[in-house]
Amino acid sequence: MFHRDWANGGLSGRWRDFAAILAHGLTDREMWPMKYMKNFTDALVLCAILFCDLMSIHAREASEKVVRVGFPIHPGMSYIDENGNYAGYMVDYLNQLTLFTNWKIEYVQVEGDLNTQLSTLLQMLQNGEIDMMGTMNRTAALEEMYLYPNYSYGSTRTVLAVRDDSSYISEDFSQWDGMTVASYPGLSARMKQLEQYAQINGFTYQVVNYDTYDQVIDAVFNGEVDAVPQADISLPGGWRSIGRFSPSPYYFALAPGRQDLLPELNSALEIVTTSYKNLQDELYERHFLDMDFFRLSKEEEEYIQSLGSLRVLFFTGNAPFQYIHDDQLIGFAVEYFSGFAESVGLQYQAVVADDLEDAVELVQNGQVDLIACIATDSPLAYEGDIRLSLPYFNSYDILTYSEEHDATDQCSLNAGMNAEEALEDILSDNCSAWIDGYSLNYYLRKKAVYDHIVTDWADTKDFSYAVAVTNTIPNANMMVSLLNQYASFIPDEDIQARLSTYLLDRVEYTPMEWLLANRAAIVVTVVSLLFVIVGFLFYNYRKKMEYKNLVNENKLLHLSIYDELTGAYNRGYFYKLMEQKAKQPESGALVALNVRNFKYVNDTYGMQRADQLLCKIKEILDADLREEELLCRPSADCFYLFILESQPLDIQRRINTLQAHLKSMAEEFLDGYRISFYCGAVSSTTSPDVTNIQSNLNSLVVALSHARQTGDSTVCIYDKEMHKEEQLRQYIEANMIRALEENEYQVYLQPKMNLRTGKIDSAEALVRWQTKERGLLFPNQFIPLFEQNGFCKQLDLYMLEKVCQLLRSWMDQGTAPITISINQTKSLFVSDDYVEKLLEITSRYEVSPQYIVLEILEGLAFENLAQLNDTISLLNRAGFRVSMDDFGSGYSSLNTLGKLHVDQIKLDRMFLMDLRREQRSSQYEVMSLIFALAKKLGTETVTEGVETKEDEDLILSMGCDYGQGYCYSKPIPADDFLTAFLKNSK
Repeated sequence: MFHRDWANGGLSGRWRDFAAILAHGLTDREMWPMKYMKNFTDALVLCAILFCDLMSIHAREASEKVVRVGFPIHPGMSYIDENGNYAGYMVDYLNQLTLFTNWKIEYVQVEGDLNTQLSTLLQMLQNGEIDMMGTMNRTAALEEMYLYPNYSYGSTRTVLAVRDDSSYISEDFSQWDGMTVASYPGLSARMKQLEQYAQINGFTYQVVNYDTYDQVIDAVFNGEVDAVPQADISLPGGWRSIGRFSPSPYYFALAPGRQDLLPELNSALEIVTTSYKNLQDELYERHFLDMDFFRLSKEEEEYIQSLGSLRVLFFTGNAPFQYIHDDQLIGFAVEYFSGFAESVGLQYQAVVADDLEDAVELVQNGQVDLIACIATDSPLAYEGDIRLSLPYFNSYDILTYSEEHDATDQCSLNAGMNAEEALEDILSDNCSAWIDGYSLNYYLRKKAVYDHIVTDWADTKDFSYAVAVTNTIPNANMMVSLLNQYASFIPDEDIQARLSTYLLDRVEYTPMEWLLANRAAIVVTVVSLLFVIVGFLFYNYRKKMEYKNLVNENKLLHLSIYDELTGAYNRGYFYKLMEQKAKQPESGALVALNVRNFKYVNDTYGMQRADQLLCKIKEILDADLREEELLCRPSADCFYLFILESQPLDIQRRINTLQAHLKSMAEEFLDGYRISFYCGAVSSTTSPDVTNIQSNLNSLVVALSHARQTGDSTVCIYDKEMHKEEQLRQYIEANMIRALEENEYQVYLQPKMNLRTGKIDSAEALVRWQTKERGLLFPNQFIPLFEQNGFCKQLDLYMLEKVCQLLRSWMDQGTAPITISINQTKSLFVSDDYVEKLLEITSRYEVSPQYIVLEILEGLAFENLAQLNDTISLLNRAGFRVSMDDFGSGYSSLNTLGKLHVDQIKLDRMFLMDLRREQRSSQYEVMSLIFALAKKLGTETVTEGVETKEDEDLILSMGCDYGQGYCYSKPIPADDFLTAFLKNSK
C-alpha cells in the first residue's frame, strides 16, 4: 500500500508572490486603530488584486499537470514534519520549481525501512507507476533506465561522522591526530576521499577494518573507534559531523515514458539555478548543516556549574542590539548572550540599565557580574578591573546633530549606550553626539519624529561590541576564554542574519509619535549601506612589494620569458617569437583557449587547486605541441597556441581533440566537476595580414569574444564577417566625436497616439547616424559600443539640444509644439549636475521643459532607488517628466512601480507579441493589472510595438493611455514628421 497527497493547491504562484509583497508592505504600517490605524487604501488594493486573481484560478488549475513524485522517508531530504506536512530539502526545491511550471505535485509513499522504500519506488519509477524521483545518482547505467535533466538540484558530501557525545570538535584538525576511523570494503571510495582530506588539512588517523557495514556502525556506537566516513544526508540519529569534503551532485530522474516532462523540468531548473544561485546552499544549511559544535571540557562544565546564577547587565534604548519591545527585553545582543548561556549551561538574571551613569554605578557597587553588550570605546570599558572578550560584532559611530546645531559649536554629549535617549537630547539641547550607525538605521525609521536629525555619513568612527567580565566573577580568565571561544565559533553570516532580524523589527511609536508620523501622506525611508573593502587591495599590494624585493637577476630573466605559474611562454616573449615567424610566413593558426567560468573553480576549490589545474592544462597542451608550434599563457585562465594546421576543419579537429583530453583530466582532478572551454582562432588562410602579429592578436581577441558568447565549446575562427564587424567598430570609435561635431547624428521621430483623443500629440526622438563613408547607421550598430565607452552621455545631451532646436523652429514657424521623449543613459542620469545641464539647454532655446520627457531604462531602479527618486523629484520641479522605458523586459515589478516616482511607463513590445500568440493568456491579466495600478498611482502608460488596429483596440480596452509602433508610423526624419503629422496644427 502507498499513500498519496497533493503538495500544491490554492492560490497561483503569481498570487503568492503578490501576497508576499503586499503583506510586507502592510507590516511596515504597524497596526490597526486600537494599536495604531491602518491605511485603508492598501486594503482596497489588496482586495482588488485578490478578486482578480481568484477569478483566474479555476482556469489555471484546469490546465495543471499532475506529477507523481516518490517520497521515501529520509531525514532532512524528505520527511513528514510535526504538523503532518511534507517537508525537507526536496520538497522546498520542488516548491520553487512549481512556480515555473504548471505542475501539481502528488507525493507517493510506500511502506518499509529506507532501503525497502527506495527499492520499491525505483521499481515503480521504471514501471511508470510514478513520474519522478529525487536524490538520484547519475551514471551511464542509470541513464539507460531513466530520463535525467541537464541540471542537478543539490550535492551530497562525505562527512567524518562521530557520536554526539564525542569530544572531537568540528575542523579542529590539530586535535585529530591519531583518531581511529572504522572502514569496511564498501567504504573504499570514501576512505580515499578521507585520505586526500587528511593530507590537505595535515592530520593523521588509524584505520580499523571490519567485514560489514553493521559492524562499522556498532563499533562507533560502542566506542571501539572514533569516527567513520558517511554521507551527510544519511547520518544516523545520535551522530554528528566534524568535517565535510568531496561534494557529489544528485538529480531528479523521470520515468522512461515521461519525455513530456523533461523540457519543462529542464526549463524550470535553468530558471531557478540562474536566478536563485544560493538556493542549494540555503536549503542545505536549513536541512543538513548542524552548527551545534560548541562544546565544553569537563573542567569548564564544572566551572560554569560552580558560578550559580550570574547578574548580566543589558541596556535599553539601544536597538537593534538591546531594547524593550512589547515589555520584553530583546535584541541581537540579548539573543547572542542567550545563545552563549544555553551553549555552556549558564544561568543568569538580566539587569537593565537606562543609561551609562546607571551602568557605572551598578558596576562600582558590584551589582553585576557580566555586561552582555559593551562598546569597546565606551568609558564603561575602562571602569575598574573590567575585562573584555573578543569582539563579536564590528560597528561604527556616526556624528549626529540637529538641524539647528551650529557646526562651529563644540557642544556635544556622550551618547553612552542609549541611542534613543541620545537622539532626544540632540533635539532638545541642539547638541551633537556619536551614535551607532545600526541604531540610527533603526530609530530614524521614525522619520516624522526625527526629521530634524542630521547625520554626517562622511564622518564615522569604527568600534566593536564585546562582552565584559567584572571582578565579581571568580577565575575571570576562564570566563573570558569561554566567551572568546563562542565568539570565534559563531559564523559571520549567522551574526548578520540575526542582526538583520532586529534591524527589520517593527518600530514602536508612542501615541503622540504615531499621530505625528501619520500627518504626512508618504513616509519615505532611506536606508543606505556602504561597504568599503580595502583589506584585499592592501594585502595584494604588500605581496607585490615583497615579491619585488626578493626578485634577483636570474628570476627577472626567467620572468621575461616564462609565465611564473605554469612555465609557458609569457605574452611578451610569445610576441617576439611570432614576429620572427612573420619574417618568413608559414601556414598555421593562432588559437586562444579560455576556461569557461574559471572563477567558479577558484571559489569552490580554492586558488591553490585552481592554479594546479592551470599547470595541468599547460602540461597537456605542451605535450601535444609539435616542432615549430608554440604555447603561451598571456593571462589568468587563457592560453595562446600557434599550431601548424591552417584549414578550418583541421583546426576544429585538432582543438576538439585537445579539449577532450583537457576535460577528461579536469573532471578527474576536480572530483567529477566538468569544465568547458571556448576558443578563438586566426588562420593564415583568413587573416587580413599574415605578417602583422599585433593585428592578428587583435583579431584573435575578437574571435575569442565571439566564442565566449556562443556558450559552447566550438572554435570560433576569425573570418570576413568578423573582420567587417571589427572594421565597423574601429570606424565608430575613430569617428564618433567628429560625427558629433559635424552633426552627422540625425533626429528621427516616431509618433505616439493618444488613445483617449485619437490624435498624435507626442513622439519619441530616435538617433540615426548618417555617415559620409558608410551611409546610414542604425542605433543597434553603434549604441552598444557607446554605452561601453561612455559616449552616450555626450550623444544624449546632443539629442536634447537637437530636439530643442526642432521645437524652437516649429514654434517660430507657428506650429504648435508637441511633447518629445528622449532616451537618457544611466551615467548621465546619475551625474551631479544633470538637471543644470538640461535646464541650460532648454533655456538657451527658450523651450519649456514641459515638452521634454526623459526616458530611462528599468535597470536604474535597482541600483539606488532613493537617489533615483531624488533626481526625478528635481526634474519634476524643473518641469521635466520622466518615463521608464521597456517596463517588464528585465527587472521591473509591480513593487517597483509603487516605489519609483516616474510620470510614465512604457510597456515592452514583448507584452503585445505574447498577446498576439494567445490573447487570453496570463500576460493579458498582467497587462490589465499594470494599467489599473498605474492609473491608481497617477502614472501615464505607453505600449510599444502597436502594429495593427487590433493591437490598438486591445490596449485601449485594457486602459492604456498611448500607443506607439508601426501602426502609426516607423521612425522618420523630423521634416517628414512635421509634414505628415503637424502641418495642420498651426
